[in-house]
Amino acid sequence: MIMNETGFFRLLWRFNAIGIAVALLIAIALSLFAAFMIVKDITTRNVTAVINVESDEKDTSTKQFYTLGDPAGISGHNIVYMHLYFAQKYEQSYFSKNSSSNVVNYVFFDFNSKETTWLFDHNNFLILQMRELSTGSWDKKNKVTDAFIYALIKDDTNKDGRLTSSDIVTVSIYNPAEKSYAELLPSIKKLMGIAQPSQSEIALTFEDDAGVHIAVISLDTHQILYKTDIPFGEAKEAE
Repeated sequence: MIMNETGFFRLLWRFNAIGIAVALLIAIALSLFAAFMIVKDITTRNVTAVINVESDEKDTSTKQFYTLGDPAGISGHNIVYMHLYFAQKYEQSYFSKNSSSNVVNYVFFDFNSKETTWLFDHNNFLILQMRELSTGSWDKKNKVTDAFIYALIKDDTNKDGRLTSSDIVTVSIYNPAEKSYAELLPSIKKLMGIAQPSQSEIALTFEDDAGVHIAVISLDTHQILYKTDIPFGEAKEAE
């Protein structure tokens, strides 16, 4: 009887040991999985102002989608506009990479005419900047925003497979009330600043292959009135 009880408890101990070992293995596996998920979350990369133009349609690991931003009003007009964002998400090894907050278009809705108008009839450009211009009233309290200035990327000019700020920049103007669009500076490296000295002119500071310049442009004709260079490294030392 004593031997039977001893054998029973020995067998019970073995089962307990096996159960403990299995529990430990499960705990270790869960810990490793949790660690993997944390690492994956930490190493998720977010990239803005980048659109990959070379993609494989058969590559199911790449996901692309569009989202609309919040509506915003235009001063002096019964018109609202929204950003159209383009996002790309694709897998790289054990982590994913996101390209978000890339503006590729704008949509305008006129409450009077009930018409919806897109800035472009496609979503192939990357819009880097947008600036409102007050071409109506110059009174600060009663400004009328009639136009927008855009700095955008139209083509992959450096052939790296992406649209980024490293590509050639185009500066354009759009009047949502008149639905008129025109390019002001078609080929520059960087738009550095925008100023509006009067309600009929704007001054653009920009860089191109020849250097840095300031151009004053007519808001009526969209023509450059005059342009001047900003020399660097030519300042004389004080005597």
